[in-house]
Amino acid sequence: MAQRTVQTAPSWYRPPIPFVDPETGKKIQLHLRRMDFRREVDVLPADFKELQELMLKYRGRENEDRYMLVLVWNKLKKSDRYWQVFKFNSEAEYLAYYDLPDGTTLGMWSLMVELFDKPTFCLLGDQVLSFMIRLVGEYQTDTDERKKDYRAIFDRYCEHYDAFDKSSFYDLIRRYVEEKYVIPQAKAAGMSWKEWHRKRQDERVKTRSTKRRTTREAPKDQKVDPKIGRDFDWRTEQCSSCVLKIEIIAAFQEYTSQLEELIRERLGEGVLPKRPKILMNL
Repeated sequence: MAQRTVQTAPSWYRPPIPFVDPETGKKIQLHLRRMDFRREVDVLPADFKELQELMLKYRGRENEDRYMLVLVWNKLKKSDRYWQVFKFNSEAEYLAYYDLPDGTTLGMWSLMVELFDKPTFCLLGDQVLSFMIRLVGEYQTDTDERKKDYRAIFDRYCEHYDAFDKSSFYDLIRRYVEEKYVIPQAKAAGMSWKEWHRKRQDERVKTRSTKRRTTREAPKDQKVDPKIGRDFDWRTEQCSSCVLKIEIIAAFQEYTSQLEELIRERLGEGVLPKRPKILMNL
């Protein structure tokens, strides 16, 4: 009888996540919770200041993990179609299999990591940096000028503050953008900056448009460091679905008003059904 040959997959074939506890190095046994949740919470310090320090510690660790995730992902991407090495059909399949952020999110984080150093990224976090990038980007399209704006915002904040406070940082970004872009543009239009801002908002509402963040190739001749390969971009897109729905609602409102008036004339006010609360202000 011929001996049966058993083929085994290579060690790098869709490598599983190890059953190892990173703290003890021992194999993890999957269990329902055995220690009471409240008891585990009670092990933590009782002092609010100590708890706050722990919270900030793990917040910083989360941002650092994102930073390192970006570095590892970019190193993997140096190999063309790296996911095929692990027998995946696409990068999206690879990322989804390991519950990693999708390529768009990793791409956005990568751009931030290219722009800002590690301490800045870990302290501020991607949400705060995203807010600054978006607000500046609405008024400035030039890659080098944006970098100058980011640097000026950082310098101004560090000049006045010794610790990071999210609200004060957001306020400073808004003031900077208003002083450099909004007020001069409003003056050129012969309006106060509040009137000009309200006009822009009204125009956006009327067209039912929204700004979507994308990425684009950054110019090669950048004069301001760091040199980056891609930059953020904002595209204004009109929501055709929203416009259609608004037209349908407006027509329904007009039709309903006519029906209500007809009922009042023919049958009287008391016959008219009471409007549901959600429709009171239509």
